[in-house]
Amino acid sequence: RRIRSLRVALAAGLLLAAGVWGLSDWLARPGNSMFAAVQETMTRVRGVTFQWRPIRVSGASASPEKIMLLDEHRSRSEDDKTIAVVNSRRRRMMILDLKEKTATIIDNVDLPRGNDFDLIRNLKQGKVKQLPNREIGGKPMLCFRALADLGGGHNEERILLVDPTTQLPVRIETTFTDAQGKEMMFGICEDFRYNVT
Repeated sequence: RRIRSLRVALAAGLLLAAGVWGLSDWLARPGNSMFAAVQETMTRVRGVTFQWRPIRVSGASASPEKIMLLDEHRSRSEDDKTIAVVNSRRRRMMILDLKEKTATIIDNVDLPRGNDFDLIRNLKQGKVKQLPNREIGGKPMLCFRALADLGGGHNEERILLVDPTTQLPVRIETTFTDAQGKEMMFGICEDFRYNVT
């Protein structure tokens, strides 16, 4: 049961990492020229950290995670029990169990959704819509809705709140659904820090 929960948490973290890191390419699809400034800004970002807070999870438990994207192939996620370090290019993952003080290295790992950048680049075009602005802490934010087909009937919807001054996301609300449209997970990415290594 603990392994299943760990796999769900790691899969969720990797899905988010894939999506957030590739966000600039996703938003810059043809027909979405209004995202040009966001895309240009995101291409200059070198490393990002953020907090992932699962709000609703179907069938398993998940803990809040701190996620660090070092580049398009390397990421790290940690919660109160484990730290996972992933290299998608080498298809290798290391899981540190903080309580047991053990490390497990997994080679040829079947990463969810494949390579982060390739997956985002291959999303269907025309799936981004501007929504009315929203506020965070009294400050107006640009708001967009982005849809992605994850394959196997699974879908993802993201509500992105972008700071109009920095042109960078400050909050991403993500909903994963199954083939029947049933919500599998809803969570929020926030506390973004950009250009960290």
